[in-house]
Amino acid sequence: MKTFISFLLIWLAAQFCAAQITVLQEDFTNYIGTPGTAPAGWHISNHDYYNTVASSGTSGPNSMRFSLTGSSELISPQFAYGDTLRFWLKNNGVSTPNTNFFQVFESADSVNWNQITNLDPQVSPGNGLSQTYTYLLLPTSKWVKFVYLKWGGGNLALDDIRVIAKKIAYCGTNNGLFTSCGEVCFIDSSLGNPATWSWNFGDNSVSPQQNPCHTYIFPGTYSVTLTVCYPNNVCYMHSIQIVIYPNTQAAFSLPTLQCQGDTTCFTDQSTSQNATVNAWKWYFGDGDSSMVQHPCHLYDTNSVFNVTLIATNNYGCSDTSTAQQTIAPSPVADFTYTINGNTINFTDFTTINAGIIYWNWNFDNLGSSPLQHPAFTFPGNGSYEVCLSITSDQWCYDSVCKIVVITGVNEYNLLEKVQVFPIPFSERLNIKNIFSETAEVKITNTIGEVIFAKSTKENVLEMDVQNLATGLYFLSVSDNAGNIFTKKIVKQ
Repeated sequence: MKTFISFLLIWLAAQFCAAQITVLQEDFTNYIGTPGTAPAGWHISNHDYYNTVASSGTSGPNSMRFSLTGSSELISPQFAYGDTLRFWLKNNGVSTPNTNFFQVFESADSVNWNQITNLDPQVSPGNGLSQTYTYLLLPTSKWVKFVYLKWGGGNLALDDIRVIAKKIAYCGTNNGLFTSCGEVCFIDSSLGNPATWSWNFGDNSVSPQQNPCHTYIFPGTYSVTLTVCYPNNVCYMHSIQIVIYPNTQAAFSLPTLQCQGDTTCFTDQSTSQNATVNAWKWYFGDGDSSMVQHPCHLYDTNSVFNVTLIATNNYGCSDTSTAQQTIAPSPVADFTYTINGNTINFTDFTTINAGIIYWNWNFDNLGSSPLQHPAFTFPGNGSYEVCLSITSDQWCYDSVCKIVVITGVNEYNLLEKVQVFPIPFSERLNIKNIFSETAEVKITNTIGEVIFAKSTKENVLEMDVQNLATGLYFLSVSDNAGNIFTKKIVKQ
């Protein structure tokens, strides 16, 4: 944070000091609700005002009134720099919570706005009550905007708007010494027209500039001297003592990648040598903010957001750090299916804003598939849980499970119609078929791949299976009438 110190030289050296400057002020003193009396440079979406002392701040009888249903806004003119916003607000008749909202924004370009606060007037300041609010501003902010969202009864009075820029942290304290944080800008206020300037900052650094800025590396007390010389070779010298407080180094960590809809947490890592960091203001880049040390935030959309932290120590010295947080799109898993006998065809209906996705199907632990639109043959009638898990190429995940019900399949009794032996099997597998017509014999693995298929009328089908890998398989035997027999079999 820069500090500005002004030197005033007359015949006898004297010093001038101001603790802060007001860069924007509006009291609505001459405003009577008409466009012609609107404060210069201010944009007012609807013209309304109060002219009673009871509904105005301390500055005078008039104030800005927000009363129309819908959205009303007040936008300030551009200001050069400010670090603090202050305003007075009164609730006149807003008694129902969550119906009306008063929002405050800041902007560096009057196009993109960061939300500073969102007040429910029924709660703060409360019906019939008034309050003065103070908020920190981003160093880049040059506009402020006030928005009233009205969907219920009552109205608000706004007055005493101030944007303040600190010049000297605690002027006149510390035995009359000037105090500041690391960077100080000195302003020459010498009378007349000096020809030369010579600054000595007290830390073995000098400058010939008229209005130099200087950064002190170490905290401490320094004697700063300005010598000015006029064209007649008459020179004057003036010195002051300046106390440099420990500065703050703002820093934080953030996740390398987060998914839309997941909670994103930020960790403050700010430091201040020989001081305590005791205040934090976060801007998440989507209009929301926080004042806790280690906040968590939920992003509703996928994008790249500029996250800013303003950290302040117990001396009032602040620093700003900004980093980008990437929020990747998250998939929304879904599927449909059609049933054909005991075979079900699945169709993926997953949606995602961008990126490549990968599929993992689980068919009631009877099998799986990595295909987008797989088909799977279930053992027969019954209810089966089918789950689809989706993973994007940025490791964002979603899943959905549905119960599918198969009915109407004519199943043969195992003991009466088909015999399979030995169970479990190792080198050979025998299937005894008592069907009167040709039977279709099929063996599939757990991901639906067909390992063996044959049409046969043999009473006993002998298969050489010694080359099969050990594990679980599915056997199905069906005839031309649609009758089917299914069984889990295990190779050991």
